[in-house]
Amino acid sequence: MKDYLLIIDDELDTCILLTSILKKQGFKTKYALNLKEGWNIFSEGTPAGVLLDINLPDGKGYNLIPQIKGVENPPFVIVVSALGGDNKKIAFEKGADFYMQKPFKIEKVINTIRECTN
Repeated sequence: MKDYLLIIDDELDTCILLTSILKKQGFKTKYALNLKEGWNIFSEGTPAGVLLDINLPDGKGYNLIPQIKGVENPPFVIVVSALGGDNKKIAFEKGADFYMQKPFKIEKVINTIRECTN
């Protein structure tokens, strides 16, 4: 069921902000504060897309990308992180579709999601 976006970020404020803004744009969301919780939610029903942070309490977010991309009809993955450099390179090598560095402009996030869902 691809009717929602999954946000995986350890900053609760970021999850709540993105959820609020995306809801106003017509998107349903679910969020998780770590990789394990994120994978559990993902496993309940594949989302249309995943917004994924890199530094999470239980590991590097980009390590979840191969699992996400390994499902049938995988969702798009947008990595949203304060980290750049090698982390960006690794994220793309593991299958990320887009990479946005924090702080980000919400319009860019919304436009990227719209581009991926059309």
